[in-house]
Amino acid sequence: MKIKKSVGDKVFDGFNCIFLILIALTTLYPFVLILSGSVSDLNAIIRNEVVLLPKGLTLDGYRRIFSDNQIITAYGNTLFYTIAGTVINLVITLAAAYPLSRKAYRFRGIVMFLFSATMFFGGGLVPFYLLIQNLHMDNTRWVMIIPGAVNVTNLVMARVFFSTNIPDEMSESAKIDGANDVQIFCYIVVPLAKAITAVLALYYGVGHWNNFYNAMVYLRDADKMPLALYLRRILILGTTTFTADGMEDAEMISDPLKLNAITQQLKYCSIIVTMAPILFVYPFFQKYFAKGVMVGALKA
Repeated sequence: MKIKKSVGDKVFDGFNCIFLILIALTTLYPFVLILSGSVSDLNAIIRNEVVLLPKGLTLDGYRRIFSDNQIITAYGNTLFYTIAGTVINLVITLAAAYPLSRKAYRFRGIVMFLFSATMFFGGGLVPFYLLIQNLHMDNTRWVMIIPGAVNVTNLVMARVFFSTNIPDEMSESAKIDGANDVQIFCYIVVPLAKAITAVLALYYGVGHWNNFYNAMVYLRDADKMPLALYLRRILILGTTTFTADGMEDAEMISDPLKLNAITQQLKYCSIIVTMAPILFVYPFFQKYFAKGVMVGALKA
């Protein structure tokens, strides 16, 4: 049955469409500007001619970025932290959420209380730093992965998903057929939890990809630096010594305007290089995202 809209409803819908389009354009414009600046000619950047579309296409900025061996190392470190960290996060989170969603587990209330307490109470940075030192994890790659192995919010979301989508009767019937708890989890529960797994993988992956705070506090060696910390050094601290790498013309370095333009372009290129993998991966998870979030956030 088709519902006939009144004039007021049509005006309201039209206003909402215009408003949302303006918000989308406002959100998209900075990204387009950065992308255009990263492939524009230095003279156009100096004259502030890059407003929307690139002026004088060139890939010199990306050439300079990837001629710096440190960014290649940082990229490799971030890939390792993201992939290894996300895998560990998913294994531990899903393995903990499933038994906490089962009514047969008599201690689930106490265990869930202990998990939830960590969301409200913490020792602070100094005790945590001393703990990391006593565990001999400071200045190691594992300090970027192990301390945040479980996010309690994601754990709660996965637990609710399991409790609402994996009935106890399913596991009971599998036990009658001779399956143990590990087999039920690996061969029945995990294949049915693709939606929530994709959502958790996206949350954890983006968190690892953007994590610079732990590296700033616990890492001292440059060869362990993640890409996010490298980008922070460029954007916030304004380090420009790397801009001299790969330059053939010494006059460009002595010219303050060109040096500033090169630095600005390298900032643009660094942002694009950092964002590109997440933008590439997200469409593959999008179809699971809405379903996983809604089902995991509501309790029947």
